[in-house]
Amino acid sequence: MACGRMYHFNVFAYGVEEILREVSKKGTESDIRLYNRKEEDGVMTFIEPIKYPDKVSSLTDSIYPTDLFIINGENLDKYFAETVIALDLFGKTRGIIVASEDKQSTIRKLLKDTNIQPEFFSGRPMEIIDRIKAFKIERNEQDTLVVIDHYFKVKSVGTVILGFVLSGKIRKHQDLYLSGINREVQVRSIQVNDVDFDEAEAGTRVGVALKNVEVEELSRGMFLAEKPFEYTNQVKDSVVFHKSLKGRDTMSDPYISDLMNFVKCNPEGDAYTTRFKLPLLKDSFVMADQNGFPRVVGYSKVKR
Repeated sequence: MACGRMYHFNVFAYGVEEILREVSKKGTESDIRLYNRKEEDGVMTFIEPIKYPDKVSSLTDSIYPTDLFIINGENLDKYFAETVIALDLFGKTRGIIVASEDKQSTIRKLLKDTNIQPEFFSGRPMEIIDRIKAFKIERNEQDTLVVIDHYFKVKSVGTVILGFVLSGKIRKHQDLYLSGINREVQVRSIQVNDVDFDEAEAGTRVGVALKNVEVEELSRGMFLAEKPFEYTNQVKDSVVFHKSLKGRDTMSDPYISDLMNFVKCNPEGDAYTTRFKLPLLKDSFVMADQNGFPRVVGYSKVKR
């Protein structure tokens, strides 16, 4: 069966657990929790950073593969501000803020230094589903790219990964390169919400059985693609800080917090260098500083 002509919405969710419990079913959980809502004509996947605020990578890993956001605007604390900065740096500027009418003008003022363009919502939980469906999502239908967020071994099946098809399609029996280990692997089978499919399109959350790789070789933030990956382990030390962080111009404990990775950086000349290489999928990476607040602070261009 082909998984086509269905809608797929992948939604970052923060502070709205009561809504998620009512509109969706809890799924995979680690430091991020996924919820699924399956309807006849499509699927919604919600990602919640359940170890945030203690673990900032829980936040950035949850944001990376999503299309939209739903966040709670009733508690306008420093974590709301950090979440907004992170969303803005990842370019996730469309979504819904759950807030009463008396909070909305304050929130608009807080967003003035961002590109975030929210809709506001204060209705019953089920009413938010139609609001999500009203968003138009543009997908890249070109080369296959899948990001891995969880993985495990299944008896009689072998290695299984869970992830998101970020672009193109993934097909049964397709040979794909796995980032990090520079090896071709083969797609044994594909499932979407526990149903077998022959292929899955961009935007789909998938479970994929893989041949030619062991679970011990995998980690979150690895990718599957049709062509071999190029890599980098350096970004420029001239970090572009988010415009809301006026006066912030240094990082004392820098990390790349992007591509569902959280990688320690060390200063080296005019660059920050990581101990292992990341796939070169972007021209710049979101940066975090474990010292100070907010921790998600800006972006840095890849050093070529």
